[in-house]
Amino acid sequence: MAKAITLPPELIDLIISFLVIPHKCRTSKVIPHKCRTSKPSQTTLYSCSLVCRQWRELARLHIFHTVALRFVHNEYGRITLEDFLIFLEATPHVPPCIRRLELDFFEGFIDESRQGILEKPPASIDLVLLHAVLSRLPRLHSLLLGSFNPFNATPGDWAPTPIHLRYIDCNALGDILLFLEMFGNVDELVMGINQNYGSVSQVAQRVAGLSHLRLRSLKLRASSCSPSHIASFTEGILLTPLLNTLDSLTLMNFNTEGSLAAARRLLRGVGPQLLGVCIYVSDQLASKQSLTCHQHAKTN
Repeated sequence: MAKAITLPPELIDLIISFLVIPHKCRTSKVIPHKCRTSKPSQTTLYSCSLVCRQWRELARLHIFHTVALRFVHNEYGRITLEDFLIFLEATPHVPPCIRRLELDFFEGFIDESRQGILEKPPASIDLVLLHAVLSRLPRLHSLLLGSFNPFNATPGDWAPTPIHLRYIDCNALGDILLFLEMFGNVDELVMGINQNYGSVSQVAQRVAGLSHLRLRSLKLRASSCSPSHIASFTEGILLTPLLNTLDSLTLMNFNTEGSLAAARRLLRGVGPQLLGVCIYVSDQLASKQSLTCHQHAKTN
């Protein structure tokens, strides 16, 4: 039997993109509806060319590159993070393929008969279990937490092995510092500040495990919260070593006098180590109302 030819993943992506969208539509920024419907969908092409063949390493790299999980209740029960951990342990060839992980701990119940979602109070996320999941993904570079869930208290002697990532996107609740204890080198951290995050200052006084965190870029996103919440949050993170290795800071939606005062306090606290600072004072990040400034570190 002749040996099967293995194509590079980039070449397969290029071929599929050419099959999905005709050439005359690829040159236009807006893809007409006719172009979208006249060719097979990209999902269909991936399924035909990869899934239906033997699940060789090349197919798994495409299928499991990005994994998005929404932990919800349905008629069969609740899908849990522990279920995902069991899946990873049962399929040892899958974890090395996962590069981007998106988790949404939505606390609702999907009622299939009524076609609706019944809201429930948010449940706590088990940090020990989450660390166990992340530790089994050796090539993971991006983590996104899309919900506003508190974290369970960790054991007093818990010393997690630091996990190194390129990108983390999460919502800054009051116990966000407990979550950040799990990480070592992080290139970029994006945190959304909302009204219900609680007191970061109280947690900051208890957290001692952030000394191994090496953060290069921080982006704070103020989402419909009062200036007092923003000020309290910035004061809280200034009590930690979170900003000691920072060289880039971006503040988004800091569009009130109070939030800009918190921004100035934060800049003074970080010091001249910053190589770049970007402050957006408008909800529209790409609008002309945004204010951008750059600060260069002084050299002797």
